Amino acid sequence: MDGSEFFPFAFDGDCADVIIRDLHEFLRKSGRDYYIKKAPVFQRIATPLETGQALDFAEVENQYHLERSSDGRVVSPHTVTDQYAPLSLMDVAEEIAPWVQAGWATPEAVFEARNGSLELLVLRLDAQGEIASGDFYVHYIVIQNPHGSGGKARGKIISFRIVCCNTFAAAVAAESDFLITHRIA
Repeated sequence: MDGSEFFPFAFDGDCADVIIRDLHEFLRKSGRDYYIKKAPVFQRIATPLETGQALDFAEVENQYHLERSSDGRVVSPHTVTDQYAPLSLMDVAEEIAPWVQAGWATPEAVFEARNGSLELLVLRLDAQGEIASGDFYVHYIVIQNPHGSGGKARGKIISFRIVCCNTFAAAVAAESDFLITHRIA
């Protein structure tokens, strides 16, 4: 098993090569300091080009693409409605940065998959544990933030014994410990 049964898509990202205690700085240095914004969807309404007239477009009511503020890249596989509230890793950082600054966790990695429509933020919990055999348990918080699919950012606390990558993949595939909805109340 290589973990692909849990994640049937490729991830792009890196683990930090230095310890950065400030979560916002960590996201900036990893190029993830953008916000996700709603952009209107347009539909073609003009006559065909054969008539010599220019194409015309109209905004589709209550339909939006989700795009990055940094480069305008559309990261939603589907359109969303007014009820959808975009959530970026910078938004997540606003909530958990004080916890990181207090020394409970260290930013360790950030990844994306599905053409940018899924982001993962990995924080290593600073309390680790050695077991009798000399092996170690490590503890992580993994936050999965989908854009325009699934509707909720999911977080889980993962504790696993370092044996092989399958152990981590199985732990990540388990149910979420907490959810953050992408809906406006």
